Amino acid sequence: MRDSTIFYRSFYEAIKELPKENQAEIYNAIFEYSLNFKEIELSGVSKTVFILIKPLLSANIKNYENGGKAKRKRNGSETEAKPKRSASQSGSNKDKDKDKDVNKDKDKDENEKQEKFIPPSYEEVWQYFYDNGYTAVASKKAFDYYEASNWVDSRGNKVKNWKQKMIAVWFKDENKKEERGFVC
Repeated sequence: MRDSTIFYRSFYEAIKELPKENQAEIYNAIFEYSLNFKEIELSGVSKTVFILIKPLLSANIKNYENGGKAKRKRNGSETEAKPKRSASQSGSNKDKDKDKDVNKDKDKDENEKQEKFIPPSYEEVWQYFYDNGYTAVASKKAFDYYEASNWVDSRGNKVKNWKQKMIAVWFKDENKKEERGFVC
């Protein structure tokens, strides 16, 4: 059971034009699933809309569950030097070559993981701006700017860390929220 959940504008936009009965069913299904982890049996249009919304709800539940787990504690420093092996311990040259190949493959895999950039959704950008005290207008401008350029910055470099880019370029005083509430 959770005490809160994220409700995106896209949910509201998808639901607001439906008849009131369908709206109530979908809102109830969203909150039962998000807060109590229970799926309600729906049919017709209500079921269709909920099926479209459910993947985002499931992702938020997964993030909630992962965030609630304790971090594992490291034993000792990971930067300590490993003891050198003597020639008798290291084995043949063939073994050394195999070890080098394995290490090259590991390095290549790690570099590919670091270089793979997954663009955020507008909802993620909006939430990041909101959490840091900036306006929805600024989040929309920032998202549209990078989305239109396929997440390449003004210098022609691919964006590697979108949150860092938002801080460096878009988090300015003129984009701050007013004290009385969130400005749209």
